[in-house]
Amino acid sequence: MSRWSTRALVVDDNEMHRALLGAILASQGLSVDFAVNGEQAVQIAKSIAFDLILMDFHMPLMDGLAATALIREYEMDKGQGRAKLFLVSSCDEAEIGQRASFAGADGYIGKPVNFGRLVDVAQCTLSVRANGETVSAIMPGRRMSGRCLGDD
Repeated sequence: MSRWSTRALVVDDNEMHRALLGAILASQGLSVDFAVNGEQAVQIAKSIAFDLILMDFHMPLMDGLAATALIREYEMDKGQGRAKLFLVSSCDEAEIGQRASFAGADGYIGKPVNFGRLVDVAQCTLSVRANGETVSAIMPGRRMSGRCLGDD
């Protein structure tokens, strides 16, 4: 593991989905934590500053929209950096896009997850923290074209 770690949180009530998303992010050099529902995600996000959060849309106890809004509220209240946060769902993007944006999500990733899109999201949000500054980094051998996903 490198001296500076880029942290990701994968939130999904489906164990197989968590494992798949986590494996893809870990293959790109991210340190991955997991939560099984929105309530757990909010609690974890209050104790760890994440660079990237992948949040399932439909979950028991607290859905992804409510958890996203609470995480954004906490980030703002504490004045901490804003994690890149993407909702992950099999719903039609038009159905949740506006609601996701209103809750504070940076974007949407459809299920089944496109490996290339998820790798692009991971690459675009990789960062190192050195001397209190966040510096974007692209992993060696991976070129990004255009702007980062979720940067509108």
